[in-house]
Amino acid sequence: MRLLNICGWIEWSASLEIKKKDIPVLRRLLTLDEKERADRFCFEKDQANFIIGRAILRTLLGRYTNQSPADVKFVYNSYGKPLLKKQVQSPPLNFNLSHSGGKVLYAFSRGIPLGIDLEKMKPNIDLAAIAPRFFSPGEVSSLFSLKKADRAEAFYSCWTRKEAFIKAMEMGLSLELDKFDVSLRPGEPARLISVKFQNQNTRNWSLYDLKVFPGFKACLAVRSRNIVISYYFWDSN
Repeated sequence: MRLLNICGWIEWSASLEIKKKDIPVLRRLLTLDEKERADRFCFEKDQANFIIGRAILRTLLGRYTNQSPADVKFVYNSYGKPLLKKQVQSPPLNFNLSHSGGKVLYAFSRGIPLGIDLEKMKPNIDLAAIAPRFFSPGEVSSLFSLKKADRAEAFYSCWTRKEAFIKAMEMGLSLELDKFDVSLRPGEPARLISVKFQNQNTRNWSLYDLKVFPGFKACLAVRSRNIVISYYFWDSN
């Protein structure tokens, strides 16, 4: 597998449906604090998803940094975002992941911030209750100007684009979702329309809708233009 240059990205997609007998093997790749975090999940399925997702992440990071998955060390920024500790390669390797509905996406880049979001689309979601709480006034207006048949897909397009951008900014929930606008109308390209904080220039950012799993929406946000994306699927067999 090749490492990407400063203008390239690798995106991995995977299913979290790994045989139950494989969970103890994957658990051994985790650190003590990760195992304790896994044990705090109330449901076995959620615990297994965390173990699988983190083990795959460690395996991929180990490949890109030429070390054992168990030896990959993380540090966390002030917003709780994990980063690689003591990187010797330059530019540094950036990464992000998102999981939903038993699926997971990973994205990696060299030297440029990125964020990724994956959401399984749910039927009969209460748009009137959720959209005004998290979308900007302009996004809410645009959403409810659409035909009812188009609103659910537009909602998930907007949600994943906003989440991906927030994750790329590495600010966690401190960045309010109504402080910037993204496109959402069907057939309209994914893009950052406006930002109302930190003098961010929308021209520095790119949003990419990702068609990875039926019934899901996904988006990749990067602080760069004209990127190249390489896709891979993780096969546990």
